[in-house]
Amino acid sequence: MGMELDRRRLLMGLSALMGGMLSPVAVKALDTATDIPADAGFRSFDENEVALMRAVIDTMLPATETPSATGVGVDLYIDHMLAAVLSAEEGAAVKRSLKRIDAAIPGFVDKTAAEQQALLSVIDGQMWQETPEAEEYRAFKSLAIVGYFTSEIGATVALAFDPVPGPFHNGTTREFSRTWAS
Repeated sequence: MGMELDRRRLLMGLSALMGGMLSPVAVKALDTATDIPADAGFRSFDENEVALMRAVIDTMLPATETPSATGVGVDLYIDHMLAAVLSAEEGAAVKRSLKRIDAAIPGFVDKTAAEQQALLSVIDGQMWQETPEAEEYRAFKSLAIVGYFTSEIGATVALAFDPVPGPFHNGTTREFSRTWAS
């Protein structure tokens, strides 16, 4: 009878509920309207950082009925945000977050998916603390979630897509009791 709740549905619901609480990094991520060049390669991360970032974001947003985070290009999106949108300090904060994961969980990339999930859930449990480390992790995770759900697959397949929600009702301003001011 009930719908089974998987992690992807939970994240979608949480992101919808917390839409008004976007971090400044997520707001900048939504503001960017440039296309990410497919042939640009990685401009902000070295090979080891790319491997770690891919492992972490694919643990956050694994393949289910839809592709994983790297399957929709979230890794390229995060790299683009660091290279072209975020300030140097904001980019450094995202990279520090990845370095902390690597230091706290050596060999994260080589762990099984279940081990990665268990280890990352510990970090997730601490992300709402009022510490610089937690804030930097939230910024990184915000980039991953915004990158995923603003991708074509995230916006049209993972989420229910309705280009014009609800029925159209032709209304006039005379239907309101007062005049509106800005």
